[in-house]
Amino acid sequence: MTLPATYRARHSWALVAVIVFAWLLRCTPLLMGPFHFPLDYDEGVHYASAALWQQGIMPYRDFVFVHPPGYLWAQWPLVALNFEPSQGLALGRWAMTLVGSLNVGLLWLLARRCWGPTSAVAAAFCYAIYPEVVSAERRMLLEPLLNTCVLSLLLSTRCRWAAWWAGLGLSIKAWGALWLVAWSIVAPLRRWKLTLLFLAFALLVTTVVCGSLAWTGPGEFFHQTVLFHLARPRVSSYVLWVRLGHIFDFWHLPITLLALIGWLDRGRTRHPVASCLSWGWGLLLLALIAAPVHFEQYNTHLALPECFWAGHGLRRLGRTFRPLLVLLAVPLAHTLSVLPMSDPVQLERATRVRAWLQPGQQVFSLDPCDTLMVDELPPHDEGAPVVVDSYGTMLLQDGGRHRVQSEAFRNPEAQLPVLRRMLDTDLLILGKRAEDQLSLPTRQLLQLRMRRRDGDLWQRR
Repeated sequence: MTLPATYRARHSWALVAVIVFAWLLRCTPLLMGPFHFPLDYDEGVHYASAALWQQGIMPYRDFVFVHPPGYLWAQWPLVALNFEPSQGLALGRWAMTLVGSLNVGLLWLLARRCWGPTSAVAAAFCYAIYPEVVSAERRMLLEPLLNTCVLSLLLSTRCRWAAWWAGLGLSIKAWGALWLVAWSIVAPLRRWKLTLLFLAFALLVTTVVCGSLAWTGPGEFFHQTVLFHLARPRVSSYVLWVRLGHIFDFWHLPITLLALIGWLDRGRTRHPVASCLSWGWGLLLLALIAAPVHFEQYNTHLALPECFWAGHGLRRLGRTFRPLLVLLAVPLAHTLSVLPMSDPVQLERATRVRAWLQPGQQVFSLDPCDTLMVDELPPHDEGAPVVVDSYGTMLLQDGGRHRVQSEAFRNPEAQLPVLRRMLDTDLLILGKRAEDQLSLPTRQLLQLRMRRRDGDLWQRR
């Protein structure tokens, strides 16, 4: 009796150590300053959208938001506290580090249920050091919270709770539908009534969460969250081999290889969770390969099945091949190397904007992070369109007429909403996004109507 108790205690302490280590990896850059680690464009879009909604400016109806509103609901307690935007964004980043630590623990529970405590600790450690996961789980992005929902779905032993988490995942990002399909495939045919009940309840949860915001503009909601992604233009240089290089990135490739070893050694396992993760992994890879664009944070969701199977793979290697564990030094080294990374241009710009911005003036940027850092929300008066996500707004305005992203941005109709907003703004920030998204005629018109104040800051004449 003593040996099993000691065995359990050893693995429990290992889990605690992995969770604490994972949290330190995620929060260390934030200890140097909440914005020491560079802000991601999507962070600004998500927080600004939730903050404007709290003020009665409705997403979908009043401005473009190209995802379901589940993440806006998750931010509601944060924006309801009425912090200054920069403070709310900083607090949200700290909250995401806790979500990341929670995900490590949930993955450990999942792997332990399937393979035992040794594989569970290995899977949790792989997730703790996965480079894209560490980067995403200190930012206000969709994927970490989607991972929480999927892990909770797979851990649920009752149909109604599984459907609840599946519905919440789908209300955060459309990728949640992949796990509804995977779960339905794994469900035994003789229990088809239970499968239909699961799908019905999951879709009901999604409908309630989405309908609470979509009712003010159902047509716009469908256009922005569904049709936009179906007609989204591709990046001109994004050929297949480049896309595969992003999906199977070198820095997390050792974990991917370990996952492949574990998956090939799955034998005749009939565990529904393992089967569901196999199908989910395959469907997710197909979705990423078929997608017109690929961003780094997409791999955060890919890490979920990979780390699960990598835990099994590490255990199956045995003592003979245990030196191969040194391969995990590759993702760990990369994760540690980016801890001191900062963006001095972003911080310096915020200081200059604060110095020039006068009370009552409006400031606008194609990147909402620039305005949030000076405690200003994107302008939302009635004089011009409300533009929070300039990228999504312009591509949506193009209407799928062009299949290449650069051509879609050059479309005069795509330029119109942001141009109207910029001409109606007192202080304008023209950063790198202006070079990518604004056409030459638009930049020439801005030079006639505005004057350069300081570097990339422009002021209305």
